[in-house]
Amino acid sequence: MGVASVTRSRSGSPSSLFSFSGARGLRLIERHARFYRRMWLVVAAGAAEPLFYMLSVGVGIGGLIGDVTGPGGQPVPYRAFVAPGLLAVSALNGALNDSTFNIYGRLKFDKLYDAVLTTPLGARDVAFAEIGWAVLRGMIYSVSFLIVIAAMGLIASPWAILALPGAALISFATAAIGVYLTTYMKSWQNFDYVMLVAVPMFLFSGTFYPLSVYPHVIGVIVEWSPLYQGVVILRDLVLGVPGGLAGTAQNVVMLSDRLPSGSTWSATGIGRSFLPVTTAALACGGHVRCGFEDQVEVEPGVPAASNADLVERVVAIAKLLGRSPATPERSRELLGLT
Repeated sequence: MGVASVTRSRSGSPSSLFSFSGARGLRLIERHARFYRRMWLVVAAGAAEPLFYMLSVGVGIGGLIGDVTGPGGQPVPYRAFVAPGLLAVSALNGALNDSTFNIYGRLKFDKLYDAVLTTPLGARDVAFAEIGWAVLRGMIYSVSFLIVIAAMGLIASPWAILALPGAALISFATAAIGVYLTTYMKSWQNFDYVMLVAVPMFLFSGTFYPLSVYPHVIGVIVEWSPLYQGVVILRDLVLGVPGGLAGTAQNVVMLSDRLPSGSTWSATGIGRSFLPVTTAALACGGHVRCGFEDQVEVEPGVPAASNADLVERVVAIAKLLGRSPATPERSRELLGLT
């Protein structure tokens, strides 16, 4: 008498290690999508929350504040400054809510995963699916909010389209941590710790005001906030400053103030920013360099004949500020080459 056996391969078993990890979890994502089709108002309400902050703080309080300094050192309306920060918050909130509170409910009360694990899906599939669904929900929030701020005329650059991958990265980081921590939650009261971290991140990660308003020590702590880095990335993209600060005297002063006391530093400006950056650096106690690779004009509209013209210009500015060129011996001392 023959006996037929059927072996079911779960995700994570040796037979499935060479397949795409968590691919079966797409079925669980499909389940969530079908479930929320009948509860679309819940998703819509979550997506609208940053809009309420935008209208109350960005537009309301922004009408009293006026312009603030943007990431490029140029003045921007306060509502335009706040909008990218709230875009990052949209990505965070969408992923956080689904990867913590909702997963806990499915795990402890709905017993959804008990049923799921009786199917070919394994624990890895479930984890990937829940992270994927949380990211998808965060993206729904982000796309909705990006459309709203575009309609309000608060997008200054086509680079803003790249804010969506940036928002997805915020959602992914939030979802991955949220799913992991939720497995350790014992009761609803444990989620107070989640809010204890999420609310300060929302308020103090540069969402509503620039980092420069903080004392140096507090600013360094804020810079380590995961949300702050996301806010900076999205703000640069939405306001059209991808990649860094503008070469202005104000930014040189701001950056030099954040250096530890006694630091040796140097700056240079490219093109039109050459004079303001070098002058500000010399005034702040820094060092400068100059050459044709950075600037070809001694003054606007006056071409330099050689590097010597640029050097003479910088030396003249330095002498007006009470500085003098370093000798070779002094240069070696400053650079620690002695």
